[in-house]
Amino acid sequence: MPKVLDILKTRWAEVLLLVGFQTGVLFLLEQIMAMSDRQREGTPVQMPEHVAFLLGLGTMAFIIVWQMLYLGFLRTAYVDGCERWEPQQLLRIGRYYFWRVVRFQLLLVIVYSILSMIAVSIVNSIIKPAAPEDVPVWATMLALFAVSMVLIKPAALSLPIMVAHDVLAFQSIAALRHYRLLEQWAIPVLYAAVLIFSAAVSTADAAFTPAGTLHYAMMAFHNVVLSVMLLAVHLAALRLIKSHEPPAAIEVEEEPADDDTGPGQ
Repeated sequence: MPKVLDILKTRWAEVLLLVGFQTGVLFLLEQIMAMSDRQREGTPVQMPEHVAFLLGLGTMAFIIVWQMLYLGFLRTAYVDGCERWEPQQLLRIGRYYFWRVVRFQLLLVIVYSILSMIAVSIVNSIIKPAAPEDVPVWATMLALFAVSMVLIKPAALSLPIMVAHDVLAFQSIAALRHYRLLEQWAIPVLYAAVLIFSAAVSTADAAFTPAGTLHYAMMAFHNVVLSVMLLAVHLAALRLIKSHEPPAAIEVEEEPADDDTGPGQ
């Protein structure tokens, strides 16, 4: 499999499409979260019901299209490396993996949420603040960073394993023991860099509270960089998977993905 940088450079048009969609998804989610925060604080949000419905529907559509494009890109990168594909082909390939990946992501979110609550509770028991809001932001971020690093292997490798070997979520989790992250040092380095970069941007946004154009420019820059780095993590993971023989428990379909049907169809 070609190097990550070679794939990103050769297939720049597809990368630009993926980054654009993911940036749009993150922007829409941020707007929804901002409105939810204002409502919790007692500030009414002046938005007609039909507009709110369309915003939610549009966000879901963006997420589905982006996810299918993303999965199709990863599959074709694993099979064909730097060969370019059309967006409609990536969508047809990506839809084959869509639901199994969604189930895995939901499982990962549940596990992350449980571990995060445990980690934050431990921090609170150590610091013993007078009130929950008195806990230093750096302490909470450190706890969440630790949880993210604990989950680095499933977060970085399980999705690429599903795409590369055409398996379900639990099979991909069971196969994690066959791979060592340090064989592809770019994976832990980029993953940690993503977490640190996101924490730094969030801290700067909270500390300086930029408004208007400056705020949106900062968020756009954050989302673009985050999208590229996460894509690089998954491509590096595919290189690691490609360099190993498939685990014995996995039946692998190594035929090139067809542009009309998913692998194994």
